[in-house]
Amino acid sequence: MSRAGAITAAAALGMLAAAAAAETVAGRRPAPSGVTEHIDGGGYRLAVTDRGSQPTPDTPAVVIVTGAGDCQASWAAVADRLADHTRVITYDRAGLGWSARGPAPTADRYVTELRAVLDARLPEGTYVLVGHSLGGLIARLHAQQHTERLAGLVQVDATPEQVADDPGVKIGFAVSGMLASAFKALAPIGVVRLLLRLRAFPLYPEQRTFETQLTADQRRAWMASVRRDMGPGGASGSELRSVLPAVREAQRRLAGLVQPQFGDLPLAVLTSHAWGGEQWVDMHRELAARSRAGTHRVFEDRFHNIHMQHSDAVVDAIDQVLVAGADNNSRR
Repeated sequence: MSRAGAITAAAALGMLAAAAAAETVAGRRPAPSGVTEHIDGGGYRLAVTDRGSQPTPDTPAVVIVTGAGDCQASWAAVADRLADHTRVITYDRAGLGWSARGPAPTADRYVTELRAVLDARLPEGTYVLVGHSLGGLIARLHAQQHTERLAGLVQVDATPEQVADDPGVKIGFAVSGMLASAFKALAPIGVVRLLLRLRAFPLYPEQRTFETQLTADQRRAWMASVRRDMGPGGASGSELRSVLPAVREAQRRLAGLVQPQFGDLPLAVLTSHAWGGEQWVDMHRELAARSRAGTHRVFEDRFHNIHMQHSDAVVDAIDQVLVAGADNNSRR
């Protein structure tokens, strides 16, 4: 090895050693104070954050359901802006963010956790469900069973039922699952921390844009949550591997339903090109058609975390559904 190569290798090892030491210290830090409370998710604790308040009885609350392997801290920028004019509830599923570990992830467990959050934090009043990726699927599964207080749906690059039959998307989910497994093995030596510091973590290509929207404390809380999600005790890998089984269950439940499934329910669908070309867009076009009040916006880039890259557009879409939901509530 040349002298230059030796110096480079030594520097890299030094960075890893420093990251590993910092990882040990970070593992002893408590959950961020922004978490309002921990609720019972069914024998384990779920971390829930409650922001803002509803200005009128007719204004729905907003409940955000994150994507596979993701934490509520990834929605901090959007949630803070929405909290200026309504109540916003976010939460971490089992094994993510600051929630305790739970049973193996399944479609039923996901829906049960969402129901537990609603029962504990929003037992009365209407709400708009905002779901990203797998969270969009969870929101739709909940909506099939509980329409009585649902004021609207926002689907942010949501997982459609049709992906169960799409080889390309299935390969994409498999690759994401393998990446999460690799990071789980590497996290204890500080690799996840290092990649986040370098803004080079492959599952969050939107990180640079996202961080410009955060306070220093929010940035630290987000990075700590991601490290936990990807670490030995985190559920990112198992959640990503659960997506296709959950999709197949959702596909089974969708069969035979009369369309438009959601009638006149306000519905906004936001679509990226992260998972391919027009076939993904067509799947989302079908999602938007499940309501007579459905709208559809397509982004030409490949940023799956639309809420991190295009927060203005996500806030606007949610606000439009909130207004429509409030109008419907006032006519009841």
